[in-house]
Amino acid sequence: MKRNIFYLLFLVIGAWACSDEPEFPDPGLDATKSSIDTVRRDTIDTYWIAMNIAAPNGIDRIQVLNGRNYQVIEEFASEYRGQKDVQFEYPVDLTSINVDTTLQYIVKVIDQKMRSYNKGFTLHVRKFSSPDIKVVGGSDMMGLVSPVFELKALFETGLKPMASYRVLLENEVIDENVFSDTLVYQYAYKRMINAKMDWGKDYTIRIELKDNEGTLGVKEMKLRLIEMKRPFKIAKSTEKGVAFEMELFYDEERDRLNGMIYTRYSTSLVDGYEQTTLNYSRYEFEYSSDDLLVGWKRMTLDEELQDVDTTMSVVYTYVPGTKRLQTVDYEESKPTFAVTVHDWYDHGGVKSFYKGTSTLLIDNVRYVADPYQEGEVVYAAFWNSTVTAENFRQHCDNITAILIPTYFPELPNIMMGAFDADWLDLFMYKYVFERTVYTNRVPEEEVTRVTYSMDTMGRLVQLRRSQTDMFNRVTFANYIFTYKD
Repeated sequence: MKRNIFYLLFLVIGAWACSDEPEFPDPGLDATKSSIDTVRRDTIDTYWIAMNIAAPNGIDRIQVLNGRNYQVIEEFASEYRGQKDVQFEYPVDLTSINVDTTLQYIVKVIDQKMRSYNKGFTLHVRKFSSPDIKVVGGSDMMGLVSPVFELKALFETGLKPMASYRVLLENEVIDENVFSDTLVYQYAYKRMINAKMDWGKDYTIRIELKDNEGTLGVKEMKLRLIEMKRPFKIAKSTEKGVAFEMELFYDEERDRLNGMIYTRYSTSLVDGYEQTTLNYSRYEFEYSSDDLLVGWKRMTLDEELQDVDTTMSVVYTYVPGTKRLQTVDYEESKPTFAVTVHDWYDHGGVKSFYKGTSTLLIDNVRYVADPYQEGEVVYAAFWNSTVTAENFRQHCDNITAILIPTYFPELPNIMMGAFDADWLDLFMYKYVFERTVYTNRVPEEEVTRVTYSMDTMGRLVQLRRSQTDMFNRVTFANYIFTYKD
């Protein structure tokens, strides 16, 4: 019984003590619409920001602020002062908006105890529905290194269905379609075009897109056939920052890679501060009299870019009398990266090989038909640290017509033992592939996604490979290509 009385007294005392503490209730805001919204001008002239406000201390004033510069757009004082539960509405006039626009607002509630609470709103306003054509990787001028190219575009007509499209080259229709049976509002266009073009001459390609009300959208571009230029410098960055810079040296007469200076950036914490260290290397490539790459070596350089010592050398051998790769020998420095070829395809590419000291045969190295050169194949395997695990093998997919300017025909096979993933992205593939997928998984599963940018001369200036993990975290390798002219 005494225990029960003591417990009761404890509760009473505790309740009295708590009731003596001051209360500071915050205003509460409950948006009746999502804080992020998208509207199209076809359907609305005025958008209403609407929200329920609970202010136990009573409202002093409400402010609407510009979400970009935090300037007060409008203040409401007398209308709401003293009220504790209200539904606040604020009109946003959209009548002057004729292009895609993003508006940002902040609603700030200040109560009579001078406590405040903010709520942000983002409004994406889409322009009036009309045919819209976005060409992938293109601008008003497209330089082409081949008359065979892939034209990719995104067609959109907003809230009005598409009626038809036409593609014309020099006023001659080369493709057209009518959407008669289905309602289509967005369409990913892709077509391989084989144009008869002379070097250095400008040609006009015109895309026409019409909606069901007869509104016509037009996109025109100039095409020019040009000689492919090779970059003299490549810089790579990742989600962690700058990774390296690579300066390339070529034998222009024989069109081959002679060497490069490689500057790698490494960042570490020193006494609580980030410190970046630059490490310099020089690569030299050696060729046979019939232009086969027979080896390369890497030298460590000092800050004056003078040789310090040779840190790695690699030797390639070929089946006598052929161009078929036989071995990749990293000598004693990197034995796990050595390659011993077991079999070849009829086209001369490696079909199967052993990697390092493993007895596991890596078979069915992937090649695909070159869609732009009849009878040719291009390398399409994607090697990483899990190359020997069947379930993790990947290959490149969705080939484009974009040539990688650091591709040399003699390099893909010999790169299979490469220890540096940068070499794979830059030297193994003739064309840009849009993604990689797992080779032996059903259903198909995408692993990495590749995007790119071109300049008006048709040169590849950016290549980005990204991967998103199960937690929606993105890792990427971004390459920037620089040209001398």
